Amino acid sequence: MTRAEANSGRLRTSSGRAGKLSALASLSFRRKVESNRAVAAPIAHPAGIPRGPRSCYEEGKRFGEALCKAYHDQYGLDVRIGRLFNSYGPRLREDGLYGRVVSRFIKQALHGDEITVFGDGSQTRSFCYVADSVTGILHFTGKTRPETEVLNLGTDQERKILYLAETVKKLTGSSSTIRFLPFPKGDHRRRLPDTRRSTKEIDWSPKMGLENGLNRTILWLRSRAVSRKAVAGHLEI
Repeated sequence: MTRAEANSGRLRTSSGRAGKLSALASLSFRRKVESNRAVAAPIAHPAGIPRGPRSCYEEGKRFGEALCKAYHDQYGLDVRIGRLFNSYGPRLREDGLYGRVVSRFIKQALHGDEITVFGDGSQTRSFCYVADSVTGILHFTGKTRPETEVLNLGTDQERKILYLAETVKKLTGSSSTIRFLPFPKGDHRRRLPDTRRSTKEIDWSPKMGLENGLNRTILWLRSRAVSRKAVAGHLEI
């Protein structure tokens, strides 16, 4: 057997195992998983694979974990899977609607635009400042022999989206009004990680309070807006 044939065989074995793991993860989509995330019921595929509006996002995460697990089982690779929950802070893109609610609210407030809230704003998220998220990742990857390959890295402080909108409006001193839009199909009503294991395993928990983190994010987005105006003015000259 040539080296190329041997490598090809290993690749087929690894890919097959990853595919099986991904399928198992997909079929357990409706189950309450370790992260304690409330999961919206997807549009079912005839074969049992979900095809809801968020499926490409959620399947991508599950498949990534499946690949890591496959390489751990097949080759003994040291794998750590850190599941992040609503990380935010400076350098978070403010354009687009999906997955960037903090920066979107701040941008709308700074521009005096309507702050758009989906549904009645009672859905909840747990917002973790980016420095805390990075610290958690470093703690996890630096631990020599963790008892688990998977940890939830986030905060257990749950906030309503309407509260976030009102807090952003207050901190920016904005005169924006809050506008309520239809709740997106397939979105989650609640997202709250179970962080007990990460507290025990890596002795880590977030330190930054929401208002302090929002103030830092607002400061960065304000300075970014000023820089863009300066560049635009220079180009006009």
